[in-house]
Amino acid sequence: MYPVVGVNWHQANEYCKWRTEAVNEAILEKDEEAVLYPSYRLPTEADWEYAARGLQESEVYAWEGKSLRNRKGQFRANFKRGRGDYAGWRGGDRRHMTDGYMITAPVKEFMPNDFGLYNMSGNVAEWTQDNYRVLSYEDVEDFNPYRRKGKTEIRPDQWLDDITYDPKESLLFNPDPFAPQGNDGFDNVKVVRGGSWQDIAYYLSPGVRRFFDADSSSATIGFRCAMIKTGSPD
Repeated sequence: MYPVVGVNWHQANEYCKWRTEAVNEAILEKDEEAVLYPSYRLPTEADWEYAARGLQESEVYAWEGKSLRNRKGQFRANFKRGRGDYAGWRGGDRRHMTDGYMITAPVKEFMPNDFGLYNMSGNVAEWTQDNYRVLSYEDVEDFNPYRRKGKTEIRPDQWLDDITYDPKESLLFNPDPFAPQGNDGFDNVKVVRGGSWQDIAYYLSPGVRRFFDADSSSATIGFRCAMIKTGSPD
């Protein structure tokens, strides 16, 4: 099984909606009085980084230590070692001298992080919910932050009443009044996290953030679904 790629941000959101309906319909078929699951959604930028770090807050990558190899000398992720070097040197043991894949690798080819999540570093970069703004870390709340638009920071579970914003505060402000998605084009630039098979090691760090047009797709960008946890924290 390989990760999905080639879907834009809007398509990824539509899939989350479809998955929510499909899962809950299956639950109701078994028990009409069953408790339904919360909605699937794209992770916020904060969700994604927390999941990627797996409680390894001070580490460079999504695993313990600063090495890109494990104790057996095997690569821990699928990435590009240098210009044109997508799989590494092809001599000797494939898994020791190279990550073994020119493009995407099977989802479970490399070890998961401490949360049991695969490919939080490398293989495929991923969409998040957030609009991109260079200075997000300086002006968003530090409690479950989520940049919906402009200088407005709200969580998906907060009310939207009486919230205002100035899109010109964004360094990616687009003055075109006919730009896609309205809001002067601001909504069309989304945060992408995680490195891909086409990226060098720098982009494997959970703290590195980039942006991509929401209407565009790429062979290096995919997504994963998130959900609000239900029940006790234990």
